[in-house]
This record gives sequence, C-alpha cells and structure tokens, in this order.
Amino acid sequence: MAHFKPPPMDHRTLCELQCQLVNTPCAATGTLSGPTCPDIDLTAAAATTTVHAVKCPNGQWPPSYAADDDDEACDGGRARRGGLRPLLRHLRRLPPAARLERLLLGGVQPGSLPEQATLAWHPSQALLAALDDSNRIQLYDYSGHLPLLGQGRGARPSPLQPTQVLQHELQQQASAAAWRPFGGQCLVVGVAHGACLWHIGRPPAGGALRSDSGAWLTWLKAPGPGPVTALAWHPQGHLLAGATPQSQAGFHVWDVATGTATPVSAGREAVSLLRWSPCGSYLLAAHPAGAFTIWQTQAWWSQRWVAAAGGGGGGGGGGGGEVVEACWGADSRSLVLAYSNSPQLVCLHFTQDPPSLQAQLLPLPLPELDAAGSDGGDPAPSAGQQGKGGSLVQALAWDPRAQRLAVAVGGAHPAAGCVALYDTRCDPILSARFIGFMRVGPLGEAAPGGGTAGGGGGGAGRSVAAAGGEAGWDWDVIQADEAAEASAAVRGSTSQAKAGKPDDAAAVEAGAQRSGPGSGPGAGGPAGAGGGKRPQLAFLPGFAQGAVLAARMGNHIAAVPLYFAA
Repeated sequence: MAHFKPPPMDHRTLCELQCQLVNTPCAATGTLSGPTCPDIDLTAAAATTTVHAVKCPNGQWPPSYAADDDDEACDGGRARRGGLRPLLRHLRRLPPAARLERLLLGGVQPGSLPEQATLAWHPSQALLAALDDSNRIQLYDYSGHLPLLGQGRGARPSPLQPTQVLQHELQQQASAAAWRPFGGQCLVVGVAHGACLWHIGRPPAGGALRSDSGAWLTWLKAPGPGPVTALAWHPQGHLLAGATPQSQAGFHVWDVATGTATPVSAGREAVSLLRWSPCGSYLLAAHPAGAFTIWQTQAWWSQRWVAAAGGGGGGGGGGGGEVVEACWGADSRSLVLAYSNSPQLVCLHFTQDPPSLQAQLLPLPLPELDAAGSDGGDPAPSAGQQGKGGSLVQALAWDPRAQRLAVAVGGAHPAAGCVALYDTRCDPILSARFIGFMRVGPLGEAAPGGGTAGGGGGGAGRSVAAAGGEAGWDWDVIQADEAAEASAAVRGSTSQAKAGKPDDAAAVEAGAQRSGPGSGPGAGGPAGAGGGKRPQLAFLPGFAQGAVLAARMGNHIAAVPLYFAA
C-alpha cells in the first residue's frame, strides 16, 4: 500500500495534520509547506567552566572525590564546588598519558557511553534536556518556538541554542536523565557511583552554598559501584528508583530528602530499565534477558513476566530480545513494551484497579514493522539478521494523551531510519492504527549520496548503501568498511594519549567492534554525529493542540508537532 512507503531520503516530515503527515524537501528554501519547530545540534554548544555548588545529604561521597581545604560544611554533608578547579585537581592525580587522554577526549572512556541516547522533556514546561557525548546536560527552552495551528507557514527556523549547560566533575559516565515531578526545575542524571540531582533557577536553601550560576546539585550515592544507567521518579517526586546493572542485582530506591538508598530485589537478575506508573502504584523493572517484573509499590510485592518469542503473552523463552522501551498509559491500566528483535509490541493490561497485579499480556500487532508488509518486499529479517543490522525496534514513545505511539525503526527494514507513527485507542484493549512513516533529518541539507530516487518501499531504505554514500539520517545503516575505518580513526586519534598502554588501546578497538554494523561511529546521523547510540523519542506533555515528538539521532534533535486535538 502507498501509505506504507516512507518519505524519500531527501525529505523531512514537518508535522502531522489530523492523521496526515506533511513532508518537504530538506534543502527547501523560502516558505515551508507546514508549521515546524527548530532543530538542535548538540555539537554547537561551547565548552563551559562555570562553578557549581554541590552538597550531599548523608555525607557519602564517591571514593575519588577527596576533601579539600576550601570545602564548606552544610546540612551534615559537605558543599563542594565543581567546574574548572576540581577538574584540574583531578587531572593532577592522573599519570601523564591518562591526563592527556582525559584532556583530548573530555573524560569519556571508549565503551562507557550508554547504548541509547538520552532525551527528556520537562513534565510541565517546554524545556528539553539532552545528554551530550562529553557528560554534559544541555537545556533547550522551546517556549515561543512551538507553532500553533492557524498561525500560518513560515521560513525554516534557525537551530535552537542551549539556555544552560550543566557540567560537574561528579558527572562522569552519565547515561540517564529524568526531570523531577512537582520539583520545579530539578533534573537527575545517572552517573558513576550514584546520581546528580540538579536544582536549576533557584539558590540553595539557607544560602550556605556559593555558586557562579543559578544551578547547583545534590549528590545521591548508589549502593553499587557501577554507573546508574536506569532512573525513574515516583509521580509525586519524593522517591527515585535507580539501577546499576553492571554491579547490582535488582535496583534501589532513594529517599531524595535524606539521600538514603534502599536496595530492592526479587532475585539475582540485573535491571536495565525502570518505569514508574502515573498512579505511583506500579514500578516496571525490565531485565537484560527480556523478562520484566512489575512491582506493587504499596506492599512491594512483585510479579515476573516473560513474553513469548513472537511477542505474545505468558510463558515462552523471551526470544524477542531485550526490552528496548516501555511506556505506561495515562490511566496506569496499560503498559506497552517493545522488544529489540520483535516486529510487534506487547501490552500488559491490568484487569483490576491498582494496586492489584492481576493482568493479561497480549500482543499488539504492527504489520508495518514487518518488512514483508512494505509493498511485498523482502521477508522480515530473523533475530540473527536483525542483530547484524541493529535492532528492528530502536525506540518507543507514547504521548501523555495515549493517542499517539511513535516507534523508531531500524535493522534491515526498508524504512530503517524512519519513525512509524500510530493512532492509538484503549477501549478497553489497546489498538493501533498506522498513520505513516516520518523522516526527521536536519533541514537545510541535501540527502546523502544524492538519494532523491526511491520514493519509498524497499528502495528508500537501501538507496544510500547501493549508491555507496554515507548513512546520512538513517539511524541504522553503516557498512562494514565504514566501521573498520571509524575504528582505525579512533585508534589513530588516541595513539599518543595511550602510548605505553596496550590494554587501553585494545579496549578502544573492542568497543568499536562491539558497536557492530548499524551502531558504529557515524551511524546515528550525519558524519561525526554522536557515536553508536540508539535513537531516543520523547513526547512533550501538555501541548494543547496535540503532541510534540522530539526525536534524537546522534547529536541531532528534531521536534515534530502533531496536531490532532480538537
């Protein structure tokens, strides 16, 4: 069918108008064919040396964060100042080779970055937070940049600039971020040994801490030594769940007021994903092997679930791969899960009111994600083929109204690099109606390799590879020779810093090999854009005329307004 075809490679989706997607050539000039939002380039932010104050409620600092003479006592902990001086202090403790590497690479160790990019909308403001490759949080204010329907068309907007960049020496191996509900402008970042809770736009209580900016942070120490890679806030904002899957079974829950972390586990499995329900009565904990546990958070009982290989309910061996993402419905009665190697989603329907754990796990078929459903193309790839070309489902997002579902497509699918958009209804079982594929490449750039041919179907996803061009905006298209070239470039650029340290050089090469086809350097977008992380999708809450979908691939972020509300 025609609507199964993705837009041409040289087009960009501007918006949705009542289930109709508006596309335009990326190199178009003058008046656009529909309303659009400005893009974001994470590489454009300048380096900062702002000094930020930091305190710890319970006084449990990381081992490497040694006390200094200029530390200040505050609230039973210590107030320490981040920025340039602590960084230089830390560099002086390193050997010369490691010191040079830290200066050149910004403190990011090869292989330490998360597999999925980090993106988070504020729950009540048009404020977007994105984690870049230098362990910095960049904040972007979309207030005044979200066009309302009926305002007319306009010229291509200029890229949005960050309003603030948050950086601190404690913020190493950053891999997750989430805004605190009912907390003003408070943002938590999962890092090595714990979490950094940023307070933005207001001074510390009592004025005991000094800061060169309007932001300061609270340090929350994790029980395990590894980095915190999964975070989830209780909807009231007083509890924070975090997981360190590299060193801890289960997860832990912080009482943010005291900084106390309580371990929670129902077995020896690690936790790779955490999602708290809107009602606060349920907490999802997904495990790396594909199973997941639902916790009832009033008495802290749990129920473990395993999806069948085909994405169906109960039993089975979890052959759909790992849980890529999970999204709760607004009423907390439905939970949608996406598996990396399954062409269909699964939905957990709770049959009784919270906090009951009685539920049914049912498949949510999406024929458009099956490669065979696109104009009679090639059969759907097997799990092994998907593993070679990247996961079929790269990311998932469900808007707060529970009316739009977005799925980032990868692997060997003809629409790899696009976002599949669905109209969803829960009455009472969740159903999804396909709207179309969206392309969210940067405006103002021609298609890579001149790929204007192939208006859709099987040709659109493969035209770049056939022409020998770069992967461009496709999240999951990269050739083996490109991966080898990127690996050689990484080794060459760090050879001086790693002189005399063959183990570190081997780690760099191993990290490049682990990325594999479809996830190596450059696979996330234009050249130099952001490494081998999966894309990230996030919906802005509270948009009056529908929803706004932010899609991040590499270091490029596009915001697409979806107009469907009356």
